[in-house]
Amino acid sequence: KATFDLVTQHMALADIAEKRGMTDGTVSQHIAELIAKGIHVDIDRLVAPEKVAQIRQALGRMQRPDLKKVKAMVDSTISFAEIRIVLSIVEREKIVKQQ
Repeated sequence: KATFDLVTQHMALADIAEKRGMTDGTVSQHIAELIAKGIHVDIDRLVAPEKVAQIRQALGRMQRPDLKKVKAMVDSTISFAEIRIVLSIVEREKIVKQQ
């Protein structure tokens, strides 16, 4: 809930992590869990649109998502935390599409 509250305040990923005393990775796991539960998360402040595009493109070339493989395919400035967040959105979109 604390992470969700900070996300709804449009805080950046690093700022949420700092405020919560956690790593970006831990916060991204919280955000991925929220998205998996169907909770809408506006990721504009969390992951820059150009990074989202790169991650989506890399994911589109894979049969099964793999964070390490995606990381190798995108710009080095993109973090595992950002990849995890975008991956959770892509997976949620697939679930919604199947329904």
